[in-house]
Amino acid sequence: MIDNRRQMLKMLPLALLLLFASLACTIGADGGPTPTATANVPLDQLVSYRIPVYSATLNPGETVKGSKLTYIGRDGDVYNVTIGNLPAAKRIGDSFAWKGVMAPGVIGNYNLRLSPTILSNDLLVAGSLEISILNPIPVELGNDFVVSDSILQFNNIAIDNRVSVGEQVPGTTLIFEGATEQGANLGGTSGFPIRALGDSLIWTGRLRGNAIVRYNMRVGSLNADELRLVGTAEMWITPSP
Repeated sequence: MIDNRRQMLKMLPLALLLLFASLACTIGADGGPTPTATANVPLDQLVSYRIPVYSATLNPGETVKGSKLTYIGRDGDVYNVTIGNLPAAKRIGDSFAWKGVMAPGVIGNYNLRLSPTILSNDLLVAGSLEISILNPIPVELGNDFVVSDSILQFNNIAIDNRVSVGEQVPGTTLIFEGATEQGANLGGTSGFPIRALGDSLIWTGRLRGNAIVRYNMRVGSLNADELRLVGTAEMWITPSP
């Protein structure tokens, strides 16, 4: 009997860990169910962009742009915040995450944490951000296009796309039509279609009525079957038309 009790006690921490993990998968950052705005959306009906290093410095009363993450104020080592309009008390190193609608057809997934600040009541948060555009219909605008008005702007979006022959480069009108002696042959553009290995590829277009993106990529690798484009992108969320 004593051996059985000892074995049960050894298993208790593991059981609690599994319980907490299951709860973390079902409870959202604001204490409610995780939003399902992008659930069951076919991959060909959305395009996602990831900013691996995203940060914001907030004064009391300010909100992370595009989110419902608000810094209220500091009380010693406790940072009072709201997440999805619900109050929370956080300390340095704690998570500060939210997923929801940033603008019509635009979903943001903020996975941030509180970072230390020195001799200041400001709050520094840092982590990653994923932006998903629903039902994109890319339209080429030309690289001289200037965004005259935007409500949100994001830089340093990491791009690493592998495209097979006949496939469309995600979030663009470009189609990889195959490799030639000169380089990759790209359809779906009014510009020069050939890019050699290592060449730059800049493309600007509208993903939907309120989302514009500019890619700054290079041909990372190329063979008869596949084209790889790597680089960064910049995105503007504009007022809805």
